[in-house]
Amino acid sequence: MKYLTVFDEIIATCALVSLPTIIPSLMEYQYQLKYRIEILCSDLRQKGYSDDIVDALCRLSCHALDLNTQRNLQQQGLSWQGYELENLFYGSGDDPFFTEQHAELLVHQTRGELTIAVRRLFSLSSLPYPDTLRVAVQHPVIGIDELSASTTVSQDNIAASSPTSALLWHDVLWSAKAFIPIITCLIAVWLGCYFYLY
Repeated sequence: MKYLTVFDEIIATCALVSLPTIIPSLMEYQYQLKYRIEILCSDLRQKGYSDDIVDALCRLSCHALDLNTQRNLQQQGLSWQGYELENLFYGSGDDPFFTEQHAELLVHQTRGELTIAVRRLFSLSSLPYPDTLRVAVQHPVIGIDELSASTTVSQDNIAASSPTSALLWHDVLWSAKAFIPIITCLIAVWLGCYFYLY
């Protein structure tokens, strides 16, 4: 369970740095992020996750942290160039850093609480979360004449549309549950700073 604590620290850092904050030392900040990602990777390997999953998770973590840090520093007129975690872990290259294969691997091979953490990390990055359900749903088209003729909905129509809508609501609820602890932490930090400064 230690990896979940480290993962929560990475996600909280990613969320906090997306706010207008001041980073006193870019070198120390980079070192702390690198240290946490290395701990996360070693803990996941000890838990039995494959090297491919650990690599994909490391890439996603680096991307999300680099993206949010760069956005923050641009607002302050500073640059994260030269400190990027992507370059620190993987070096510079022309190949795509995080591909669809990495995303699919994370979506289909992770389990339990790690799946929730991966969803949170995707929400903090610019990468879209891959669709886990690719079902084409056709909604029946009902004309005005048909509505006036019958005001009841058949059980077949309800049964056909309920699994898809249930899955949609399930994803929406998980997304909302993912942000509740983050928002709570941000409010607590803001209130602490407010009362400390005034």
